Order: sequence, then structure tokens, then C-alpha cells
Amino acid sequence: MPVPVINGRSLGRLPYDPTKPNVRLRRRRGATLSPPAQSDWGCDAMNTMALNDDLGCCTISAKVHIVTSQQFYGQSRTVVVPDSEVLKGYQAVSGYKPGQPRTDVGATMQDSYDYWRKTGFLVSGASYRIEAFAEIPTGSRGELDHDMIKTCIDAFGAVDMGMSFPDFAMDQFDANQVWDYNPRKRFNIDGGHDAPYIGYGGSGAGAYYDVWTWGRRQRMSVAFAERFCEEFWTHGERDWQRLDGTVPNGIDGQAALAEFEALVNGDGAAVGWDGAPPAPVDPPVDPTPEPDPPAPVGDPDGELSHAFDVWRAAKGL
Repeated sequence: MPVPVINGRSLGRLPYDPTKPNVRLRRRRGATLSPPAQSDWGCDAMNTMALNDDLGCCTISAKVHIVTSQQFYGQSRTVVVPDSEVLKGYQAVSGYKPGQPRTDVGATMQDSYDYWRKTGFLVSGASYRIEAFAEIPTGSRGELDHDMIKTCIDAFGAVDMGMSFPDFAMDQFDANQVWDYNPRKRFNIDGGHDAPYIGYGGSGAGAYYDVWTWGRRQRMSVAFAERFCEEFWTHGERDWQRLDGTVPNGIDGQAALAEFEALVNGDGAAVGWDGAPPAPVDPPVDPTPEPDPPAPVGDPDGELSHAFDVWRAAKGL
């Protein structure tokens, strides 16, 4: 079925597929996460539709907006993924065929992340890919782990969020209003949408998350997030680490590594595939590869990169 189109904007996130293997972040028992009160990784260069006005490619559009943010803050350069690369990625993950509207059916966030890791997006001859990605789990009843979500936004630059899109949300978007939820108001779900969290702040009733979607920043209340947001992913990308050994939130590589270890139980083996076998890796890996050299002592940037490499190897990524 073709994706829903509302007021000239497309949805397109398909439901989470539990049959596909995925890495899930878990807190180390007793670990305490203490994210800062506020974080924000939005930038003007992200003000593109990335074809999500014409196609149900939100799961790809979200990724290219994150690319722009991470290059801007991590490497101090402006990188905008062209629409041709958005289209290429959407075709790969959804089977969409230009000129055949019935094939515009959307895609899962898992498949779009897998494309970003294995293929990436080409800009001026450079390929922008991630090193690894992982799901941030919710509670047994869908409860959100706000400290983990905020820690990942602040430390890794974004949390990609999948939501069930209520019918009143587009009216709020068009009116430049905060996405908010009134439990007394009836609603229907129009479809699924993918919009990355790029910031958060406030406290109490004024607490919020900021997402980037349809070419601009959109704020949502925590009440809205807890009611409609249901799928969360984060990732590791080398270009998020600056040449001076820090990541853009100002902490050094060692501190970032500590945050990472708190989420993955301290080593790659503690992040399980939930009983599912790892997906095949292309191209095939030499059965007896040389081990990666250890990161130089005193090189926090190398230590964090090496931690990601160890994690990927343990998971068959």
C-alpha cells in the first residue's frame, strides 16, 4: 500500500521487524547515566526536505539529516546529501521504482540503518557511512528510558526515532506548534514516521525533545513522546570525533568511551543479538584476519574508535 501523504508531506516508516537481528543497548547493572540538562545538534544546513515531501523516504531522509549534523559539529564542514543519493538509498531499502507510485511503500528503520552502514551516501566523491548502530530498548510496556535516550543524543549526536503519527500532529506542525498530547482528545494514527531526535531540554512540564523533519526543527513534549514514540536507534561514526580528541559535546574520548561502556556493559560481548544470528557481512571477511592494533596509550580518540571496532567485530558487523 502506498504511504500516506498529508498536506504535501509523506510518512513512510514501516513497523519494527522483530525477525531481523539487531544489537540492543543495555545498561550495566547499577550504572547511572547523568546526561546534561540540555543538548542541541541542529544546524541550518539540515533545512532540506530530502525528498520526503514527494516520497515515503523518511527513514532515509532522517539519516541524511544526521550526516549533515555530524559533519557540521564533528568536522566543522557543511555536507548536504543530494536528493539523488536519497533516492538511491530509498530504492535500495524499499523497492521503490520511480514513476510507479504503488511501489512507494516506505521502509523499516533497521533496513535504512543497514544501508547507511554498508553502503552510505556519496557526496562529492566521499562516502559517508556509520561504524555501527544499535537499538535503544523500551520497557516491557513501552516505557522510555529518558536518561539513556538523552545520553545517546548528547554523546553520539542523535537518536533516530520512529513514531506512530497521530492525525492531529500535522495540524500542529503547520501551525508551528509544539507536538503535544491531550489524553482527553480522540485521535487516529495516520501511519509511521521517522524523525531523529537532535536535541532536548527543559524540565518538569516544560521538558521537550527536538526532532528534525520535513525541512525544519519540530519540538515535542515529553507527554507526546511517551504516547507516540516507540522505536529508538543510535550509532557510532568516526567523524563525530574531532581532531583534538574530543567529541562535540566537549568531553574527551576517554569520557565518551566511559559513556559507551555504561551502555554496552563494558564490552562487545555484553550486547546481545537477542538469540538471532548475525546478518551476513559483505564482502566476505578473511577467516584469519590480523587483529586490529591496540589504540596508542594516551590517545582517547583512538581508544573510542577501537572500542567501536571491537564491538563491531564481536557482533559480526
